[in-house]
Amino acid sequence: MQVVVLLQLLMEMLFVQLIREILQFMLVILV
Repeated sequence: MQVVVLLQLLMEMLFVQLIREILQFMLVILV
């Protein structure tokens, strides 16, 4: 039970990080 929650949290964090990287990349390209 705990492991699943931990994995979910980790995935969410990685996903958010990925979105941030992509957004920054797009901003750099646009500017």
